[in-house]
Amino acid sequence: MKYYEIWFYYYGEDNNKTDYENEYTFYIKSENTIKTKEQLIKYLKSEFPILDEYYARMSYIPTEDYEYLSKWFEINGQEFELGCGKKA
Repeated sequence: MKYYEIWFYYYGEDNNKTDYENEYTFYIKSENTIKTKEQLIKYLKSEFPILDEYYARMSYIPTEDYEYLSKWFEINGQEFELGCGKKA
C-alpha cells in the first residue's frame, strides 16, 4: 500500500502563491504508485467523488481546487495515521 500527503494552495512560506486562508492537506492511500499530477487528479476524482458540499476538503476535493494542487509526496503508514486519523 502507498500513502500520500497532498498539499493544496501551499507553495512554501516565502512564496506569494501560498494562500493561507485556503491551504489544506489531504491524505490518501493507493495500491499503485502515483507519479504524475494527472494520475493523482484522476485517482482523486474516482476514489473521492463529490457527494455532499458539507464535506468539501474532508471527504473529497472540490473541482476548483485541482488547479491549486501544489505538491504531493509518499509518506509511511504511521505518518498517514497521524495526519488523517485513519488506520493505515
